[in-house]
Amino acid sequence: MPPTHIREFHPSALGLTVLSSISIVIVFFHWCTQKMSQENLNRGSDNIIELAEFYDANPMPSVAEERAASAPENELSSVPTAKGGYYLLYHGYSFTRNDTSHNPANTHYWRCTAFTSSCKCRTRLTTLGDFRLGVDHLTVKKRGKPVPHSCSPSAKKKQMLFEMCKTIMDSPRESKIMDAYWKVAKEAREEDLLQLPRQETTYQWLRRFKKLHFGIPGAPKHRTGFEIPDEYRFVTFGDSAEAESQNALLWDSGIDDGHRIICYYNPWVLDHVYDNPRRAHLAMDGTYKVCPRNWVQQYTVRTYLQDGEGVLATPERWNMRERALAGFPRTNNSQEGFHHKWNTLFAAAVPPIIWTWIDVVLENMREVRTDLVLRNRGDRRRRRAYDQMKDVQLKALCNRGVDEATLPEWLQRARKITRKLTKNGAYPEHSRRRRTQEANT
Repeated sequence: MPPTHIREFHPSALGLTVLSSISIVIVFFHWCTQKMSQENLNRGSDNIIELAEFYDANPMPSVAEERAASAPENELSSVPTAKGGYYLLYHGYSFTRNDTSHNPANTHYWRCTAFTSSCKCRTRLTTLGDFRLGVDHLTVKKRGKPVPHSCSPSAKKKQMLFEMCKTIMDSPRESKIMDAYWKVAKEAREEDLLQLPRQETTYQWLRRFKKLHFGIPGAPKHRTGFEIPDEYRFVTFGDSAEAESQNALLWDSGIDDGHRIICYYNPWVLDHVYDNPRRAHLAMDGTYKVCPRNWVQQYTVRTYLQDGEGVLATPERWNMRERALAGFPRTNNSQEGFHHKWNTLFAAAVPPIIWTWIDVVLENMREVRTDLVLRNRGDRRRRRAYDQMKDVQLKALCNRGVDEATLPEWLQRARKITRKLTKNGAYPEHSRRRRTQEANT
């Protein structure tokens, strides 16, 4: 589709669309308050809160954790609990400590973790040794009349869930929950995968853990009444020692504004546009597919917007002659391609909350900054010979003088060139009819 004619600037000698241009994202709140989905409810359980605190205080895996990854199922191993202890894993099942005040010295009692579930598994385990020294110092004591398990094996489930949590902690805040899930799940055996809860249940559990670990605010229930924290106002590039941070929140109309407007922009690219005002090309396109919950259409402007025009579709708005002479792209395909990629950055079935949306915006700004640095060095995307030939012939046609006497000749030449510029004319081997005829013969 032809791009909207707003004041444009030339991006480069090759007429390339500036993909690494400024990203100004404007979103508007609408009046309809929807019910938040389950994964966005700020009601993390005490178990997840304690688990996040435990991992924050113990960032390095213990010897028991490292051993659990490779220990055979018929040996003792462990994974950490939410309260700073550990689950005991034995014969494919998980046990939690259930000591009493009358325990003999260096003797500990354990019960199956499914004791509190619907099956009420009553299998017990007795170990000898000091559990505080780790699972390596424990041995299982034989029981006279062991009670068989009434539940399904759960040891691998515990191991995989905690591996997913550690993966989340080692990943940036904007990373996807499903990435941590699949990193662990794709390496698991079939019988181990069947121990996990339903996929969506596991996602919800991991979302609550991530939310508490990174301190992500709860999803706003309305367009007003919440402030944007500093970590969602600034975009940072580089390591913590020499990090470069700039304000990316261009405009916020206020937490009490019923028609609240929030605008983000890429500060690095804006500086580049100011330094090269005649080398910027404007491409504009809107998308309704991926917007934060309780917000309406998002518009992304890849450069800055200057001046304005009425809605009258005059020839100046749709005529491509000046664009062909200047070497500008004649469509907004690059912007539509950006939105196609943008839509893949979110789970299609789950509308993102505002904080998830901002994380993706800031991450995109960092990618654009990197692309801009490389383009300033001289890196350019290689264009096809067909596209370069098309630009040359169109530019020659537009440069050809025409008056009333030479108009018939000019129109004849224009028809000849435009027919040649089609793929079937320029490259007959691309013709569908020719390919069909060759296939039939």
